[in-house]
Amino acid sequence: MAAGRHCVGKKLSQRALDTQQLQAMSKRQLYAMLAAAVRNTA
Repeated sequence: MAAGRHCVGKKLSQRALDTQQLQAMSKRQLYAMLAAAVRNTA
């Protein structure tokens, strides 16, 4: 049973990592869009 709990915890932490990576990616995309917009208006 302890092994089963460990697997679930590992899956949850992996999902949390994936979510953080997605958020970081969207932030990068946002900054890139913002930089492009500034370049276009300047």
